[in-house]
Amino acid sequence: MHELPKFHQREGELTMYGMVYKTFGGIVALVAAVVLLTSPAVADHNVPKAAKAIKGSIVTAYEPCTAPDTTTDSDKGSLPACTPVRSDSCGFSTINGEPRGKGQLQIKSLDDRGWSVKLKLLGLDQEAACEGQTMTFVVTYRPTAHNCVDAACTAVDQTVSLASCIVARGVCKINAPVHVLPDILAPGVDELLGFSVIHQQTGNRAFNIGVMSRDMM
Repeated sequence: MHELPKFHQREGELTMYGMVYKTFGGIVALVAAVVLLTSPAVADHNVPKAAKAIKGSIVTAYEPCTAPDTTTDSDKGSLPACTPVRSDSCGFSTINGEPRGKGQLQIKSLDDRGWSVKLKLLGLDQEAACEGQTMTFVVTYRPTAHNCVDAACTAVDQTVSLASCIVARGVCKINAPVHVLPDILAPGVDELLGFSVIHQQTGNRAFNIGVMSRDMM
């Protein structure tokens, strides 16, 4: 009679090893199949775990320097520069030369229903340049989602006016849900490429999202 090797002497061992071998082989095959099926989709439409909100400060908008006539002066180096020109006459107020205004922006995703937008402009100039004027928040974005015949796609860049407010006593506030186009199917990604607060009566950029440094001397 043919004898089994010693490590297979007991029937239970042979059965157990066989089950382990078959199960392991099945797991490998299943994982391989899932990877093959999901890899192209992940490569086409890669998204982070979460990206629900953007917060930022609002600063005065200036015209670009296209014909430099001076340079910056810094121990970190110098850059070609121009005399500053504000993009619009409406801006933040000052008292004895000290700035008194403040601007804040927050955008939250409402999934495929659009965005929630909060914009606060406080301490605006209460002269004719701002008071009673309409400020419109405009954004340029690039949407990518599963929205093309059950496949991922990127739509053409969109520039839209999201919401407006009227300056009253130096204050302009927006707090509203905004439904943007094109229609996006979650999960989707909106790359926000540009922000501006437009002074509706002049058509100029009055404010942008940005940061400000302080003189520490």
